[in-house]
Amino acid sequence: MIQVSMGLIGVGTIGGALALNIAENGNDVALWSLDLLDIDELIASAGPLAHKLTKSDSIKAMVQAMPQPRAIILLVPAGTPVDQTINNLIPLLSSGDTIIDGGNSDFRDTVARSRRVEAAGLAYLETGEEMVDMIVDQAGQKGTGRWTVIEAIRMGQSASIIEAAVGARVLSSQKLTCQIAAPLLVPAGIDPIAKVSEQDMEAALVTGRVLGYAQGFRIFEAAAGEFEWDLDYARIAEVWRAGCIIRSAMLDDIAMAFRTDLPRGSLILADHFIKVLTQNVVGLRRVVAAAVLQGLPVPALSSALSWFDTIRQALGTTDLIKPSAISSEPIRSSV
Repeated sequence: MIQVSMGLIGVGTIGGALALNIAENGNDVALWSLDLLDIDELIASAGPLAHKLTKSDSIKAMVQAMPQPRAIILLVPAGTPVDQTINNLIPLLSSGDTIIDGGNSDFRDTVARSRRVEAAGLAYLETGEEMVDMIVDQAGQKGTGRWTVIEAIRMGQSASIIEAAVGARVLSSQKLTCQIAAPLLVPAGIDPIAKVSEQDMEAALVTGRVLGYAQGFRIFEAAAGEFEWDLDYARIAEVWRAGCIIRSAMLDDIAMAFRTDLPRGSLILADHFIKVLTQNVVGLRRVVAAAVLQGLPVPALSSALSWFDTIRQALGTTDLIKPSAISSEPIRSSV
């Protein structure tokens, strides 16, 4: 019997790529998928790595092919398929074995699954996966952004930049409607002369990224308070920098900022990021203004600018909301 180092359930595009990566790093991996033909095709195309990939006819056979302690990665669709796979695995595994969910699961589902798996004497880890959609100009909403926005609103935090990105993805999936609307909904009053420089565009991107990170870490802070998590924000930034799909150099600056005494724990109030925003926000203003004047959508950047301008107001306009909401008298024009 061939004994392998790791097991992987779900050999789709991401699962197949991960299996080859594991094999390329010198590890044998056992594979199982609902469609066993996917495994045959992967092994046939694996070239010199094929001998490190072992096809399993069942989950039980895969588990039996592995020495303890076992690590089994799940790359199956989020939701019920994950729960069904976990239910099938639990009676086959032993204390010290680990189940790793590599899909994009709602963190509340992850918390419940972790408790269930750990109660059986096993370890559970949810890592999540990210993927760039390469489907002409069309991208669906797979859940991660949507869940983030929902949780942020539930905890009383703004996720306007993320929500704008989610909305853009949703609208891009309505490609046929956009194609019909394009020649019909001609924008009135556009200014074709409005121009921006490459430096403005770079500044807009930098500013938008800073503000996006700032919103994200505020959501982390709210979640830490609600769920009693002891989060090391500097370490989170370092982990992302080392192995996440983001891997942005800005994460180094973020980690350093969180190791200083931040006013109210707010990233944009760090000395470094105050300077970055001061130097670059004018570029963001020019890009958003030019886009609006030319009838072009820039939802995330415009949301970022609105959030920035809102958070920097010592005296805002929300004090007008309650009186206007409770007023029952109609407003009459004196003209």
